[in-house]
Amino acid sequence: TLTTAGSTTPVTLQKYDSFLIRQSGDLTGTTVISNKPISFITGHQCTNVPPGISACDHLVEQLPPVKNWGNRFATVPLKTRLAYDRFKVVAGEDATTVQVVCTRDGNPGLSTSFTLQEGEFRDVDIPSTDYCWIEGDNRIILLQFSVGQNADDVLSDPFMAMIPPVNQYSNEYTLTTVPDGVQTYTHFMNLYIPKNFFQLSEIFLNGQSLEELNLNFVAIQRLGVTEVYGAQVNISGGVQVLSHASKLARIGVIVYGFGNFNSYGYPGGLRLKELTKDEIGKLGVTPTKASNNSVKVVWTEPFTEETVKEYEVDVLEVVTKNTSILVQNFTTNETEAEIKDLKPGRDYDVEVTAILEGENATRLPTERVEVSTEESAPTGPPQNIQCTALSDSSITCQWDPPPPDDRNGIVRRYDIVLTDHSTDVTSRYNTTEENITFNNLKSCNNYGVSIAAFTVDLGPFSMEINQITIANVDAAAPQGLRGMPDCSVEPFQLFWDPLTTDVQCITGYAVRYEIVETGQTFEETTQNTSIKVLDTKQLSTYNFIVAAKFPGGTGPFSESVVLKSGVKGSVALNLRISPTLVGAVFRWSVPRSVSSDIKTFQLSMHQILKGGRLKKIKRVTLPSTYRAFHISKRTAKRRPYRLEIQPFYSNGCPGTPEFKMETF
Repeated sequence: TLTTAGSTTPVTLQKYDSFLIRQSGDLTGTTVISNKPISFITGHQCTNVPPGISACDHLVEQLPPVKNWGNRFATVPLKTRLAYDRFKVVAGEDATTVQVVCTRDGNPGLSTSFTLQEGEFRDVDIPSTDYCWIEGDNRIILLQFSVGQNADDVLSDPFMAMIPPVNQYSNEYTLTTVPDGVQTYTHFMNLYIPKNFFQLSEIFLNGQSLEELNLNFVAIQRLGVTEVYGAQVNISGGVQVLSHASKLARIGVIVYGFGNFNSYGYPGGLRLKELTKDEIGKLGVTPTKASNNSVKVVWTEPFTEETVKEYEVDVLEVVTKNTSILVQNFTTNETEAEIKDLKPGRDYDVEVTAILEGENATRLPTERVEVSTEESAPTGPPQNIQCTALSDSSITCQWDPPPPDDRNGIVRRYDIVLTDHSTDVTSRYNTTEENITFNNLKSCNNYGVSIAAFTVDLGPFSMEINQITIANVDAAAPQGLRGMPDCSVEPFQLFWDPLTTDVQCITGYAVRYEIVETGQTFEETTQNTSIKVLDTKQLSTYNFIVAAKFPGGTGPFSESVVLKSGVKGSVALNLRISPTLVGAVFRWSVPRSVSSDIKTFQLSMHQILKGGRLKKIKRVTLPSTYRAFHISKRTAKRRPYRLEIQPFYSNGCPGTPEFKMETF
């Protein structure tokens, strides 16, 4: 597609499509606008820099969007070159004034200024002896070119590298060099270190501090004040790691290398912060130091011929992404300020406004920088701790973080102390979650839980929360179950030994009993280790068992004990004896109310000896149907006797014996 200068050509691309724009002339100043993110790469297949100086070589560079351009740049000449480096300045807005101020061996070097409209550019040839400060009052982009080898007969060739703006420097870089092949390269990097971060012992190249490298740094000045230190560094081939120990620090770098009529070069990297119109600005506010309750910021004087009366500093605490609160406001005549009495681990916006002398007290556009205080240990414990027993061997707890004002940073973990109150033994746990489950605990045991939050250090522990595990209802049954009296008309009393495990979880005991003859079952509860069963049925067999009761249910029952009830009230048998010619007859009668319950009778005959002693003569067991029994004369001689009859009931209980004294 042919496009004439000044016209617009729409192009629609799909994902991963590419589109080539080519022209025999210079395309600098062409505007490319896209409704979605794109990558834009510019260059030349083979060109002489400058025209007429051989040899040609290809140029290539990926350009950032205009919104990411800056306005302040430090430049360092390419090492080994003897003639000059070419710099191209492109304006991002109309009426952009650009000033170039250079230093040469500690003295003034090249100095020039010019005004550009949007898309216009200016090539500036800067001697290889000059270290420069280049600044625009609007967005600009700056590219450094290596000129052809024939410009100074030094091994080299053209390349193009974008120079990072000072306000887009980064903190750490991982770089690489072009490997040797047909050509052998000598490799270099140019360093740009703002004065506020010029701590050579804290800047490292491949693990070695710059202080140990004994580099030659040159001060790059703006309005007579040093802003950046620049240096040329010889490096070996391969991967290079450059970093500053302070995460707040910012440093810049480009990497390049030369061979015979060959070269390469590229920016080591840069931030792509989207800069607003005001942030392009005049002050260059930069954080330099932070503690857990203070930050230090510095800024440059505005590029203006008018005198600055003072600077107004606003400090705003960032509450949410879209909300901030003014916490400090003050003025100063310095170009730096240490802001104290801040909260640890917080984000703040610091705004600096230059107020000029004069009746109108003109205020230059405010510049804002984001700063963060260092984190410290929380000053408050986690909140709303709730623990629940899941089983006889586990407890789960959950909680909320400390309140925001007590957090003092990002909570990275929680430390938990679990105390077994039966032994006072403590165990330590940690988790990154806001909940934890403890397993393999003792049943029915009291545990204490205390929790602290950890940011960069451990905060205070919460008050202890106590939780008892559920009882193991299958653990044990009561032992030693016994009862009394047996075969009595009195109420039954049962006793058992208390459990020795899970004692504090016991809510009572369940006494269950069955009337064997009818199959009826009953259950009573008690808080004690004994019980009296009042409501009993006469002449019945009772089977008793007992179990402990817990919040989670009823435990296992004990071995059973059997008790029998007797007859309520006395039963008269009306025992009587009638002599016969051959001996004597015992006779008795049975009340109809119990006649069916009697199983047997036991008849006993004892001779009464001198002194009242008894001598057993006869004892027989008779069926329940008997009502008489004959004693022969041979057995019953004329002597005093004690005759006794006792009923035995169907449940095995004996009835009340009845006896008579008789002499045959």
